[in-house]
Amino acid sequence: MMAIRGVALMLLAAAVAAKPLSVRWGQDNERLFLTIGMDCKESTFNPMATSFLLRCRPTGTYVNFNLREDIVPEKSSCKTNGRGEQECILLKAVPHTFDRLTAKIGEIPGLKQDWGHFKEEDEGAAAEHPYAKTSDKVVRPMNREALEKAAAEENTVVFADVYYPWCTHCTRQMEDFAAAASVMASDKLIFAKVDAREDRSAIGKYNVTCKAEVPCGVWAFRAGEGGVFIDAKMNKDDMMAYLQSNLDPTLQAMDEKEVVEFLAKHETAAVVVIKGSFLAGPKQTKSYKVAKKAAEFLRGTMRVVMTEKSVQGAPVKSLSLFVNGTLKISLPVSDKENATKLAATLAAHAVPPLDTYTWSKRAGLAKLGVPIMHVFLGEEHAAERETFLALAEKFAGRLISILIPRADTYMMKEFTLPEGKLPAFGIAQGFDPKHDRFAYKGGDFSLEPLTAFVDSVMNGTAKASRKSASAQADWTRGNVKAEVWDTLSARTPEDEALLLILYKPWDESYKKDHVVLERVAQAFSNLEGIVVAHYDMNKNYVNQTAFPASPDSQIFLVQGDAPPEQFKGSVSQKEIFKFLAKRVAAVKKGWEEKVKPRLKQIKDAEAVRKKAEEAEKAAAAVKAESERVELEKKLKSAEKKSLSADGKTVKQVLVEGSGDSPKQGDQVEAHYTGTLLDGTKFDSSRDPGRSPFKFAAGEGQVIQCWDIAFMSMKRGERAVLTCEHEHAYGARGSPPTIPPAATLRFDVELIDFEPKAGKLSGGQHPGEAGKAEL
Repeated sequence: MMAIRGVALMLLAAAVAAKPLSVRWGQDNERLFLTIGMDCKESTFNPMATSFLLRCRPTGTYVNFNLREDIVPEKSSCKTNGRGEQECILLKAVPHTFDRLTAKIGEIPGLKQDWGHFKEEDEGAAAEHPYAKTSDKVVRPMNREALEKAAAEENTVVFADVYYPWCTHCTRQMEDFAAAASVMASDKLIFAKVDAREDRSAIGKYNVTCKAEVPCGVWAFRAGEGGVFIDAKMNKDDMMAYLQSNLDPTLQAMDEKEVVEFLAKHETAAVVVIKGSFLAGPKQTKSYKVAKKAAEFLRGTMRVVMTEKSVQGAPVKSLSLFVNGTLKISLPVSDKENATKLAATLAAHAVPPLDTYTWSKRAGLAKLGVPIMHVFLGEEHAAERETFLALAEKFAGRLISILIPRADTYMMKEFTLPEGKLPAFGIAQGFDPKHDRFAYKGGDFSLEPLTAFVDSVMNGTAKASRKSASAQADWTRGNVKAEVWDTLSARTPEDEALLLILYKPWDESYKKDHVVLERVAQAFSNLEGIVVAHYDMNKNYVNQTAFPASPDSQIFLVQGDAPPEQFKGSVSQKEIFKFLAKRVAAVKKGWEEKVKPRLKQIKDAEAVRKKAEEAEKAAAAVKAESERVELEKKLKSAEKKSLSADGKTVKQVLVEGSGDSPKQGDQVEAHYTGTLLDGTKFDSSRDPGRSPFKFAAGEGQVIQCWDIAFMSMKRGERAVLTCEHEHAYGARGSPPTIPPAATLRFDVELIDFEPKAGKLSGGQHPGEAGKAEL
């Protein structure tokens, strides 16, 4: 047995060769690929979320090691490939672009990378991670144990980002967190980072994920209090303000003198008055627990403290609001009081009328679920501002009024209001996206109609505004229809059955599912009674009672007056046809006469298309071989000219050019065909549908070989460049198209250039198939 630091590659046959097994691995965004040199008549695959175990019979050999990242066991598999190897595909629990196979480098002896299975290049590592720019003394690296130990220290506050490094959609929040740390961090105010890959116990504890719809955020810890998650969708200044509001204890105990000093320092604040008993102090009472919960909800909106003596007549067992040091309102805190409602009521009295919107205020109010008037005004709407101030005073204590600046008028879309058309007005039941929005659609912004609108929202008679994309006008049967909320909500029981996929544009699984649904729609092109459609959840309201929320795409059958039925099988034509045939009368009735003949037509057309493609490829291959042979003949007589002192870039001119050569920064337009030395083509701008490639010469936008060579060429010149790997893609190459340490040959033509520096544009660039930058 061979064991290395708890990760073992074990060979337990009675007579096993001393050398390790051959193990190759690769990956794409969603999967890990393993090829293991074990010849098994039978094999047993027993994966777990964090480990790999494959047993081979009859030899008794098995492979067992811990994985670097979690997988989905039930969607992972291994099989014999017929060449004396086991091929395994493991589904990643968290889709991402790049990482290692094992927890520590070198833990599987002889492990090699299978470049043919690297479907996605290292996108995450190409850019510098936000925390790489910040000293570890500012944002301290920790594991979960160290984090919780630091958080338990007296008078210490810890803000921690528990993260996956590859979550690029949280990059801006990480940058702002690091910027806040550089200003605020101290011995008693610790900023920490916990890499969830390195400490798996943190993943479940702090709900770490990399899904785009899950908010990016950080955790706040104070001694004696559990961690609190802070949604960090805010700019740096807002983040610093909100983090500042999380520094103090949730409900700090004060004596009478301290309370007076506290109220003098805070424009808006709250005081809880709770007395203990002969047997127990105030913190042991049920009223204290309710008050503390309310104080947690109010964090970010106002400071809350506790005392045992009445302040300005505020009664015992009360939560009181003070504005400019004066008692404004007292609310009773009973043992059975609803803490959320208590906090919401106090906040409704505390927030000033038409308070200007910031994300930190949103973060503080989002937890409360209090109705919020969104008032969209410009500086030119002075008269309307006065009217809305009067409206806010009229409903003070029942809802909050927020003035939305022009920079945030994108929020008008949440109310289905035309963005930027001011003045505008709407009411949300809260800041959570799930809360209903109500849009004021009247043109009269006087107090009376505005009051009537608010009353209708408050008494439940107003109709909520639902986000809807524009209805598709050009749909034809046989294609996937773009369904929208307006058309979906207007359906009647007599309408055709609807096979509907709900998706979000960034969902990778949807792209694969949509291809299947396109084929299903084509099969139904001669059949009435069933429509195949997709529904963009990012652009349309989703009724979560009818369509339960999910981060992934889902398929439903909508027909008659029955609730939508979710399709739960594997997304394939066969499974979807079986599902529909049992449920949709039109599909069952028309299967033999309309669907099957149409499927045959599609199959025959596909065969014709493939045959034409193969003929085109064959012709292209003949042409390419002819061109290669001709090129080799020309190269034999063409002079080799080394363009670099180390001889790593060589040019052979085929067609002479004329005029000047490009200088650094000039915009170059060129054609190219890139091949390996054996003639294998990996990329070409001359392929059908491609265009000449444009780049700035000498600016590092392309490989070094190109930067050197093109500044030696003239307009109209055609040449062959031989680029050794040091001047091309380096020791690693650009998998899967360019092997490691590959010397490359480029047939290039300088079409034109302009003396103007610019950005990369035009068609794909060499090596794009491998997603590597030149």
